[in-house]
Amino acid sequence: MAKVTIPVQYRKLADNEPYFKSGLKRVMDIIEELVGVYPRLKPLLFDDSGALRSTVLYFVDRKDIRTLDGVDTPVTEDATLSIVPAIAGG
Repeated sequence: MAKVTIPVQYRKLADNEPYFKSGLKRVMDIIEELVGVYPRLKPLLFDDSGALRSTVLYFVDRKDIRTLDGVDTPVTEDATLSIVPAIAGG
């Protein structure tokens, strides 16, 4: 099963779990499964139109999905899907 890393700042909304396991094979399917299990994550990951927020980045085995097939990027069973919220500062 693929491993999804849940960002530290989101873990309170995911029962303090650092990881989520999924047997699904596509980024969007895995993210939808994740918010199905932890619905409080949905407003952080999806915008009002149902698209993934542009302020959150996704990496499959350290490769940005924007340079792959986006939400249709395949995820193998031994892969790691990392969710990385953008950090702004000044």
